[in-house]
Amino acid sequence: MTSDIYSIGVMMNELLTGEILAEHKATYKGKLLPVINRCIQIDYNKRFQSVQELQNVLSTYEKTWGILLRNKKKFLAGCVGILVILVLSAGYIKNRMQWPNLEQAYFEEISPRELLENAKVDYKLQKLLGVKYDYVKECLYMIDTEVQFSDGVYYFEGQMPGLYNFMEAAISLSENEEIECAFLEDGKCNYYASDDALYDSPSYWMKNWLSSYEDYTIQFHDKSENESSDITGSYIREDSSAYITLQETEEGKYSVKGTATWGTNTGEIEGELEQINSQQFLYIEFPGEEYQSELKIVVYDDKLFVETLQGQFGGLNVTFDGTYKK
Repeated sequence: MTSDIYSIGVMMNELLTGEILAEHKATYKGKLLPVINRCIQIDYNKRFQSVQELQNVLSTYEKTWGILLRNKKKFLAGCVGILVILVLSAGYIKNRMQWPNLEQAYFEEISPRELLENAKVDYKLQKLLGVKYDYVKECLYMIDTEVQFSDGVYYFEGQMPGLYNFMEAAISLSENEEIECAFLEDGKCNYYASDDALYDSPSYWMKNWLSSYEDYTIQFHDKSENESSDITGSYIREDSSAYITLQETEEGKYSVKGTATWGTNTGEIEGELEQINSQQFLYIEFPGEEYQSELKIVVYDDKLFVETLQGQFGGLNVTFDGTYKK
């Protein structure tokens, strides 16, 4: 059983160092480190697939284990001792490899960090984020004590004050073993999800987190692999004093037309949009001239978040800034 191989790697590390694993990583630094690392891979397909395979590799080491392996009786006795310890720790290992009970964790006020240290959660998060895994873990250096749980989704946030910027991330775990992760980096709000359907409909708390950063470029990773949602149509500002219509041109680009009012003053926009990414667009009026004006439009979840970056559009106090609903 590959689960036994994992446990043997854990025991080898502890026997050689007197220490337990640190965040699923070996604390041993000697020649046997490659062997231990292979034993404790989260992906069981990357571990040794049998005790015989492990024994064959260990037999190549002349020190530490080589002498023991030349005496098969001693080796077998050592394996028996390890297996006895495995039986005693089987419950612990089984729990570590199971998805956590999120409802229980919420009502018993278990630390979110303990959920992140769950082997299955940690493996899925690494697989989801890839090279961004370490960055997100750093963002979660300080995890907020206030967590949320509703409709089977456990949600929490964390942050790490940086020297020049504020690193922040949010995680949601669901009872059906799906993960969402969003984090800020280099002026972008990045979103990752383990289920493609979540890209079209993120969970409630994650959606609120993303919406609170409409000033950032929202980047949905892997979204390009799915069918893009239709962003064309008319949007009305929450105070009903402005509307914006997005249309797709024959060239596959987007154009905008809109009107905003303040008392008797009126402002209008009309023209082609510069697309920054799948969620963000830029409208420029009088480009290159002294009175150039810029309007940023972020499209997300049938809403527009509009912000004036430069200049103005229309008369006194006329602005297109605000949230629009489709």
